[in-house]
Amino acid sequence: MNTYLKVSDFSEDASMNGLQVHSSDEVNKVALAVDAGLDIFQRAKKYECDMVIAHHGMYWKGIEPLIVGPTTDRVRFLLDNKISLYASHLPLDAHSNVGNNVEIIRALGFRPKKLFDKVSWICHPKKSLEELIVKVNEKIGTSIHELKFGDEFVNDLVVSSGGGTASVFTAPEGSTVLLGELSHYGYHYAQERHLNVIAAGHYATEKFGVIALGKLLEKKFKKSTVFIDVPTNI
Repeated sequence: MNTYLKVSDFSEDASMNGLQVHSSDEVNKVALAVDAGLDIFQRAKKYECDMVIAHHGMYWKGIEPLIVGPTTDRVRFLLDNKISLYASHLPLDAHSNVGNNVEIIRALGFRPKKLFDKVSWICHPKKSLEELIVKVNEKIGTSIHELKFGDEFVNDLVVSSGGGTASVFTAPEGSTVLLGELSHYGYHYAQERHLNVIAAGHYATEKFGVIALGKLLEKKFKKSTVFIDVPTNI
């Protein structure tokens, strides 16, 4: 996975991508999840998994990886139950095959055009903004927040899952940005750059990558996988 997801290309990522907890040398069943947390780990045990692959892992740069407080309970549970933990953050957002952003574009019925920056992808829906909003509601399945400062007809759609507010600085003026969670500061920049913004939920936009990765692991390694769905409504 390190090679396939090109983990070494994302040294700037705040996430400590890769194997975060080594608990078992053998992998027979894999749980895929957006987040790493005790609830997810307990569900993985129920499904008899010996590895969890999470988009948001436990360890991040700038935070001492000490096993104290809640981390103690998490690590103890993983070790006691022989469940390893692997994390893939930006590599899984950006990937051209199983990435969150290309998978969202495909789910909406469009074709990914190219990697727009290090993580986001761009496509050309050639749909009205209202048609696009209907598709987002159907395919992502969450309530959304909309800013309508751009063109009514969507030629350029930039997709940046999760906390993708940075895309409002780089998206073409007048275009539409589909992201997960819009930070407050993004409002005025979107307005000034004449952008439409569709915020479809941080969690909801980041299920796509781990689900696609699970399917790939089943095909490539013939391992059983399960997606553990624990929505945060954020």
